[in-house]
Amino acid sequence: MLQVKTAEILGKVSGGGGGVGDPFDREPAKVLRDVVHEVVSIEAARELYGVVIDQATLTVDEQATRALRKSRRTMAKGAMAPAADVSGVE
Repeated sequence: MLQVKTAEILGKVSGGGGGVGDPFDREPAKVLRDVVHEVVSIEAARELYGVVIDQATLTVDEQATRALRKSRRTMAKGAMAPAADVSGVE
């Protein structure tokens, strides 16, 4: 066990968790808040959460966000298709 004496400071840094659920289901307003507080970048908001943020006004482009999320979900569904059986076993 680590003992901390009076007037000493103990700090700990750890990475964030993976989160819960589909990042594309996260409310765009919450993603925007993270951008404003510099927790994630505008680029990460777009790539990781599918949220399009106008860099000049720091507002969510709702229409572009819906379109991007729809496009990405469509692509993901195609990527999640079952693999073809190539084992030769019937």
